[in-house]
Formats: sequence, structure tokens, C-alpha cells
Amino acid sequence: MSEYDALELAATTILKYDYPATEYRTRHPDTVTPAEIAAMDPHEFSDFATAQSVIDDFRTIPPACRRPD
Repeated sequence: MSEYDALELAATTILKYDYPATEYRTRHPDTVTPAEIAAMDPHEFSDFATAQSVIDDFRTIPPACRRPD
């Protein structure tokens, strides 16, 4: 499972939201620029921060313990 797969899985199955998806919900946070962060509305920032948290959590899992798919 890749970081992109983890984001997609979290956004579509695991996490629940009470507002429509923004472009940052499944966009890899490493690709977001500081200027984009500064211009985000509250929902966009929430999606970005949640995606960052998912990636941070994913990176703490040793590669040998991750699902191969």
C-alpha cells in the first residue's frame, strides 16, 4: 500500500466528514505549497491537515509491517 492508497482509503472509507470534499482531501500534502496553505478556507485546511495526519501515521509504520497491496 502506498501513501496515496492510504489517503484514498482514509478519505473514502475510514474518515467521516460533514462537508463536501475539497481538493486537499486526497491530495498528497507534500505537494501543497505554503502559498496554497495560506489561501485555504477552513474546510480546505481541515482536509489538508487530516491528509497530513494520515501520511504522518502511515510513515510511522515500518515498511515490513505494511500491507503489500
